[in-house]
Amino acid sequence: MSDLDVRSYMRSKGLEVKVSGHEIVVPCFFLCGEDANSKKKKLYVSAEHGAYSCKVCSSEGGWWGILEHFGDEERKDTFRPSRRLAIYAEYVQVCQDLLMKNEATLTYLFERGLTIETIEAARLGYHPKGRGIVESLPSSLKMGGFTREELKESGLLSPSGRDFHEGRLVIPYLSSGQAVQVRGRAMDPNAAAKYATPAGDPVRLYGADALRGADSIICVEGEMDALILGQTLACSPDVRARNLAVVAIPGAQVFPEGKTGFPLFFEDIRRVYVGFDNDHAGKAGAIKAKDLLGAKARVVELTKANDWNEFISDGHGWRDVMDLIAEADMRGKRVFSIEESARKLYALEQGKPGIRTGFATLDAFLKPGLLPGQITIPLARTGSGKSVWLANVAYYTRTIPTIWITLEMTAAETYNRMRRITRFHNPTADEREVWGMYPLLGVVEENKLGPDDFSILISEFQEERGERPQMVFVDYLGYYARGMRGKDLYEKTTNAVMQLKEEAKRHEVHIVVPGQVGRSVKPGEPINEQSARDAGSIEETSDFLLGIYKPSDAVQESSQPGSVQSELKVNILKSRHGNKGRVVSLAMSYASLAIVDSSDSYNRNRIDLENNAINRGESYKDIHHRDRDRAWAKQQGALDINRKDGK
Repeated sequence: MSDLDVRSYMRSKGLEVKVSGHEIVVPCFFLCGEDANSKKKKLYVSAEHGAYSCKVCSSEGGWWGILEHFGDEERKDTFRPSRRLAIYAEYVQVCQDLLMKNEATLTYLFERGLTIETIEAARLGYHPKGRGIVESLPSSLKMGGFTREELKESGLLSPSGRDFHEGRLVIPYLSSGQAVQVRGRAMDPNAAAKYATPAGDPVRLYGADALRGADSIICVEGEMDALILGQTLACSPDVRARNLAVVAIPGAQVFPEGKTGFPLFFEDIRRVYVGFDNDHAGKAGAIKAKDLLGAKARVVELTKANDWNEFISDGHGWRDVMDLIAEADMRGKRVFSIEESARKLYALEQGKPGIRTGFATLDAFLKPGLLPGQITIPLARTGSGKSVWLANVAYYTRTIPTIWITLEMTAAETYNRMRRITRFHNPTADEREVWGMYPLLGVVEENKLGPDDFSILISEFQEERGERPQMVFVDYLGYYARGMRGKDLYEKTTNAVMQLKEEAKRHEVHIVVPGQVGRSVKPGEPINEQSARDAGSIEETSDFLLGIYKPSDAVQESSQPGSVQSELKVNILKSRHGNKGRVVSLAMSYASLAIVDSSDSYNRNRIDLENNAINRGESYKDIHHRDRDRAWAKQQGALDINRKDGK
């Protein structure tokens, strides 16, 4: 029986037909049709074998029941279930019986947490290695029974005559109790392929019957995960947990019915939770699934396990599952109740303190620090230290998991800056010691990013480093805005800032993105809110807006042309935590590129010495070697620690 047969028949009866995967949905014409007050008159009919079910009036049956309802009993002979489905039915039954006699395979399933009730309801089976079953099916041995060609066409018998699922756990895909596909799982942990599907079989959604009448579902990766998760939720005393349907796709990047057909499975579902495996493929697949499903989708993050089997075997129960569901709801929610808002505040207050930049005076004004969901924009003229300031923040926050997206510089150039800054604070550090100081910093050298890239980068970072990033640096705003839509730079910058703010809130990270002011701002002139080049909504959208400038850039008659000076100013143009208008004094070295708070008199003095050496024409290499030698000597007790002549 084909999908077209069923659809055509239903339409011939004047019914409105909707396609949902391998089922069609029509207004229920059984008991619901007699009840004018029934709101959900949905009859789900298999397009492959005609079985039907209604969750409202509980009517169910097979195709012949539909023909009888419409008075078409004489057409029964024209609609018969396919031979393939009949072969599947017998094969699954035989394998079920063999599983119950195989202690090793049953033990394997019990150790994975499955109960005998779950195993039987899923109709799991086992095809012993070295045993031919397909050509020995009951109907194959009868006159007029299954032919060898039909068995091969079913996919259960390979072209060479070998049983396809030999040695595998047999997992039937059921539709109204009828097996419509049979997949196999290798029992050998060293098998090249864990799962196998007969050639030519379509990709299907496992447990699709659970969608019928469901309000919310969770879509996972793999049949075994679906079984253990469904079993765990079914045992809950919580009605919402018990009513949460569970379905599965066979692989993270494999969507039944393709990108256009996949969303149709969930057309009548209010909320879809996407809970794929906690690996790169799973996270990337979850992002794609969310994009396909739109606003109804929420991504469930398995941070404490690789998959649901591991999560539940580690002792987590239905309450833990529902906590993950609640977290997913909060991340994807757009309208919050007062209670939910209070919970977010409580989680924030109980979480880690705000991130400190490492500049003591600035941190005092920004207290309690840079918080998740916020965005900081340091503004400066070209060459006035915004990227160097960012590199110093990276040094001071090196214990904070951070992604640094260098849109302008290469990863090599970024490392060179970080090495200089690190060696200012640790003069004797060799290359490997420098590397070892940044285990939680990930560098991305791209010149263009889109909204989807953030989710992928954050997932990749978490997979490699074992925890989610708390900060993201985007260097710098002008480069990032070029990839945005907009009729001019002003509009592109506006869209860029708003999109970055959205990413900060979505992923609960703090984003720092330096911006560049226009040429109308004179060198050395204090930065204000109007200084941003094509500012867009920078001032409105940012949580912290900082103006960075070097007073010495305003060359005065008393200054030696071409000389460098240490002073660097940071003007707090906007702060969610108050202290707008405050000006912080820092000191910056043109040799090591280190920046320190002016209240740090020892390091401020060292920076002055480095800049004096630069003004004398010395190279960074000479300055660093002298600083390193002094540090070695100091460690050996051979140098007066109070000497400050730099020689």
